[in-house]
Amino acid sequence: MQNKRSKTGSALVVIIVVLIAVILIALGFLFWQHSMKGATNSNSDNSTKSDNTTSQQTTPPASKPAPTYVDLTDWNIKLQVPSGLDQSDVKYGENHIAEAPSYYSFNTSKIITQGGECAGGYPFGDIVSLQRTTDQQTASTEASNGGGKVINASAINSYYYYYTTSIGSTSPVPDCATTTLANSERSLLISLVESLSSL
Repeated sequence: MQNKRSKTGSALVVIIVVLIAVILIALGFLFWQHSMKGATNSNSDNSTKSDNTTSQQTTPPASKPAPTYVDLTDWNIKLQVPSGLDQSDVKYGENHIAEAPSYYSFNTSKIITQGGECAGGYPFGDIVSLQRTTDQQTASTEASNGGGKVINASAINSYYYYYTTSIGSTSPVPDCATTTLANSERSLLISLVESLSSL
């Protein structure tokens, strides 16, 4: 009889040991699975499946930065700064010559650092000039004579805006206005003034 009790007691001990082992294994597996999930989330590379095919992680699309503008508040217009040109690099100011209407001249800090005539103001330092008139034909003629073009086909704030460039409006053209850098920056400044819209 005593033999039977010891076998029953041994069976209970074995069951308890097996249950403890199963619980420890289950907890170990959960801990391991949790730590692997954390490692996978912190890894920015693609993960590999067990069948050696690569799964791609989904990344949210990169948000585009908000556009920046150059505001010409006295003319009630704004110009969107194109990509490739920093707003801080755009140098501009309102000018006028004698009795002529005022205009805005544009340059960039990169062109100015070249020195020479492009570092100064009128007439050579104005890489691109933005002008306006209430007469569409005058805008077309002036733009054509200055190597530029009319920006708007219908009046904005009662004006037709047009630009001219140092290449088309000065003679002789200074060397600093014909460099590869000046040509590249001029294209960006033309994109800037062509983006003109009302405030």
